[in-house]
Amino acid sequence: MQILGLDLGNAKLKLCLIRFQGDLESSEIVWASQPLPLTSDRRDDFESGIPLALMSFCLKNSLKLSEIAGVAVCSSHSYSYDRFHESVDHLVEILGKVFKQCPVFLVSALGTLTPIEAIQALAPAEKYRYVLTNFVGSATLATRQIQNGLSIDLGTTTLDIIPIVNGQIDPVGLQDPDGYLRFRYSQNRIHWLGLTIVPLHSLCERVELSTGSFQIVPRHYRTDLIFALLAESAESDPTLLEEHAYGQSFPSPERARNQLCQLIGLDPFLVSEAEILELRDLLYARLRDKAAAAIQAVTRDCFGGVKPELEVAVYALGESLLARPALLQAGFEACQLRGLALKRETGLWSASSVFAMALLALERLTGQRFELEGTAL
Repeated sequence: MQILGLDLGNAKLKLCLIRFQGDLESSEIVWASQPLPLTSDRRDDFESGIPLALMSFCLKNSLKLSEIAGVAVCSSHSYSYDRFHESVDHLVEILGKVFKQCPVFLVSALGTLTPIEAIQALAPAEKYRYVLTNFVGSATLATRQIQNGLSIDLGTTTLDIIPIVNGQIDPVGLQDPDGYLRFRYSQNRIHWLGLTIVPLHSLCERVELSTGSFQIVPRHYRTDLIFALLAESAESDPTLLEEHAYGQSFPSPERARNQLCQLIGLDPFLVSEAEILELRDLLYARLRDKAAAAIQAVTRDCFGGVKPELEVAVYALGESLLARPALLQAGFEACQLRGLALKRETGLWSASSVFAMALLALERLTGQRFELEGTAL
């Protein structure tokens, strides 16, 4: 049985294929992140880009669409539309044209799968439970690993902090699944603190280096410059960073140095190597501080603060680069942190959202529930 999961973003499509062989450990699980067109005509970008990305993935993995038994999809591409519910309508339309021989489901904020045919009949307000659902993947995996604590998904763009209570995804917030997006933004569940595209000027307006105070230039400099200069550390994998990057384009260390100098209005002739690294570390600390504060806020509101009995399931690209340091700063101990052990050597943990979609489709079609072994971080 061959099952496909999709995670559609504004400029990339993540895919995960499970060639199921009776259990997850024995099954082949492959994933990829494919860039999508990014033009002024967003509808056409998705109409042309999704089929092409699927075709590329299928060719690389000797897969025919007719061999797929089922597909589950989450998405975070709604910002490409004036009204977010229109993104759901358009996605259902595209998926219906591409997959004609197998069941296709959209995941809701509740973590349930809905056939795309049933979504077409919903009122606009009811479609908002299918908007920005990429957080559901990691939260679903977390319910297989912890009972009480947090699901942390820190990827290229956002940090999702979702409480897991008695093995359930955010039961307080999800009392109104159609209003959950508003709830997430108002209750610290989602933050724009990702590894690659967050504007650096959102972290601070000035930087205080040991050699002086400098104004931040509010141009297009992003957080990927920080991690390009941390890429030589043992905690990072440059290949994985490039795979997940928008357009699969990740800055070289040389480019990162040049643009970090420009961030304070200068260039590498005027800024020493020591100052560049000091600037990198200062910006990283600001990013970590913001992530830690956000984690503390949700933990305090949902559990009364960090407690020894709580556990944290950590996923996505920023697992070790930012999420773990932020959690430790927030007051958690290393023994409370869990990661995904399955196929760890393939980086499956970094593609948690789309792997979970394939897993949910597999469970829907087989009637089984699969538990997942955790690994200490």
